[in-house]
Amino acid sequence: MSQIQVQRTILWTFSPTGHLLVKGNLNNYEALWIIDTGANYTCIDLQSAENKVLPLTLSDELASGVGNSTIARYETTIERLYIGDFLLEARPVAAIDLTHVNEILLLQGTNSIDGVIGNDILRQFNAIINYAEQTLTLFV
Repeated sequence: MSQIQVQRTILWTFSPTGHLLVKGNLNNYEALWIIDTGANYTCIDLQSAENKVLPLTLSDELASGVGNSTIARYETTIERLYIGDFLLEARPVAAIDLTHVNEILLLQGTNSIDGVIGNDILRQFNAIINYAEQTLTLFV
């Protein structure tokens, strides 16, 4: 017997820098996320995690990204992470310093982000990104 899949479609917008931005929520705080198909995992900005009083544990692994050297990586759990109106509960994520990303976004007239939705979530929910309609579809 085949399992019925439920799809959730979420609207996103382009930032002036060309990033895909999606609004959401993080433990009852409004949040702004970048959808990043090049990111291996979902992460929250370290400053945002500290502001929202998330417990942080230093990881033995370092984080790295394009245009930045390796940086310290922390681990935390977001109890209620919304991407649009799509809820993920008790989601473990990395916390890294995204200051360099936020500085560029602010210089280009975009709000700072709270984090990055990475391939761990995009692959888990078989994401489809539709550029023409600016939607992200996730399958549950």
